[in-house]
Amino acid sequence: MRFTLLIAGLLLLWQGNAQTPGYLGKRFYVKPEIGAMIAFQRPTASNQGRGEHYGVSNGSLGFNTEPGLQLGYAVSRRHVLAFKVGYIKTGMLLTAQTPALLYENLTDSHDLFYHLTGLEYGISWQSYNPLKGGLAPMGFFTAWQLKVAPMKGKIVDKRTSYGSGDASAGHAPLGIDAAFTHWSLGFEFGKHIILFDQLVLSLSTEINFPPVLLVFDDQKFNSQGDNQQRFRQAAFERMSFHSFFLFKFGAGYLF
Repeated sequence: MRFTLLIAGLLLLWQGNAQTPGYLGKRFYVKPEIGAMIAFQRPTASNQGRGEHYGVSNGSLGFNTEPGLQLGYAVSRRHVLAFKVGYIKTGMLLTAQTPALLYENLTDSHDLFYHLTGLEYGISWQSYNPLKGGLAPMGFFTAWQLKVAPMKGKIVDKRTSYGSGDASAGHAPLGIDAAFTHWSLGFEFGKHIILFDQLVLSLSTEINFPPVLLVFDDQKFNSQGDNQQRFRQAAFERMSFHSFFLFKFGAGYLF
């Protein structure tokens, strides 16, 4: 009798492990999604949000947003490998300095408002718990992810204070290559809901942080050539705040 029960248990275990990964054997999904969070630090592309702004003392309510697309594949009953792409457009503040033209030992100061735009690419490893009703890609999940975002900056507004008070000669070039690549590590937790055996709905929360901090002391940089370092630091800080915490919603299709 015990031998029979042992054989039956082994057969059930083998049958469970032999099942095809994926909900009803469907392993692949495509899911448009959007992430959003109130902008507490630094302005959005429309110069909104809490905290520091361009040209105004107090900003209105604004949101960091990131629309995107996720492609997922159930590699087992417990795990999904997902690839992500998202679009980022946000605002950035920068104060640059240049030597005054025609006047020695004087400096021009430039308050700049940038738009940072670019695509963010990511890879994610999702885990599901069968003991809690999870069957990849259905149910509650946790995920680790790595993202990279090559960003480009464009000046959309500028105010220059001339050290000499004479603007007739203009100012020296800013000397900024407005490109920056932002890396981040992230953790996501949420739930996939399957409707009609084909539709995928998701609600999740995502936390991202840069793997390396950039430390910049403005007191040590006073020349035109240091504007590039100023840009890098400002872009790093803005991107870190933009994607640090996001609430996400997605709706897609399961194959």
